[in-house]
Amino acid sequence: MYPTIICVDTESSTLDALYEQLNLYFGENYKIKTVLSADEALKLVDKNTNVPVIISDYCYLNNGDDFFNCINKHNSKIKKILLTNSVSIDKITDTINDSGLFGFIQKPHNSDELFSIISKALKTYENDKASFESNQKYKLLHETSLKKNEGLVNAIIYAIDLRNFRNMGSCRRTAKYAKIIGRALKMPQKKLENLKYCALFKDIGKLAITDADLCLINENGIYCPDYYSILAMQASYSENILASFDYKDEIISAIKYQFEQYDGKGPFRLKGKKIPIESRIIHIASFFESIRNNQKKKFTIDEIINRFQEKKGTIFDPELVDMFTDLIKPKF
Repeated sequence: MYPTIICVDTESSTLDALYEQLNLYFGENYKIKTVLSADEALKLVDKNTNVPVIISDYCYLNNGDDFFNCINKHNSKIKKILLTNSVSIDKITDTINDSGLFGFIQKPHNSDELFSIISKALKTYENDKASFESNQKYKLLHETSLKKNEGLVNAIIYAIDLRNFRNMGSCRRTAKYAKIIGRALKMPQKKLENLKYCALFKDIGKLAITDADLCLINENGIYCPDYYSILAMQASYSENILASFDYKDEIISAIKYQFEQYDGKGPFRLKGKKIPIESRIIHIASFFESIRNNQKKKFTIDEIINRFQEKKGTIFDPELVDMFTDLIKPKF
């Protein structure tokens, strides 16, 4: 089906002239339709999904609605050209701005001017259409990629859970707590999404450390003499594994530095605000998750908050601790 150029005017003589000129110039590739009323034109648009250009004088539907605005609601991609007797540039400019018109032609129209503006409108329409189709293809590919990526993420988390079977689900719970802080900080959606992946993959390095080292830190934690060297090793493994999956640098950095202490005594000796904020958030969320789900002792929320208060400013970012504990206490 050929694309259709629609001409609308209350004067038959104007429509006859437009049809003859446009058919001569564009008739090989486009159908030219002329109608005497806005209502007829709207019916044509309803029937035809491929209308790149509409040329019309000041028209209104029988119910009084502005024709151009009705076309915008129906299909905003159609290029609308005003055909006008008006000599008031202000009035024409207002109409162009209010209705999103492509341009205007003054009556009696000049053939060269008519052909020029319609050719530009058609070219713009085709470019917009090609851009839209390209974006739709990209969106489809992106959605497909996300589905595949989500499957991969779930598989990795399952592998982490198997490795960390004594505390299965830790990464997902940490992600939930991390997002509470991220939302309170009013992080943009993309940052929140990255924060979620930082938490979900926080223990990915455990897939590579030895059983002996894993048991050592699980049993003895910070009291283990090799605690920081094992954490540094886990962080490096995390960095290498995620780099092989081509994850974003900020996600890799956040996971690598998640064990840094606010006072600079962590594995890589980063201090204060030099530690990525995602790392500082994950550290707090992970600590809360580990105490909340401690297998040996059940801590009350007040006991957990006291533990945070003891460690803020040394291990944890004090501002983030206060924010998190204020938010989390009413939930338990």
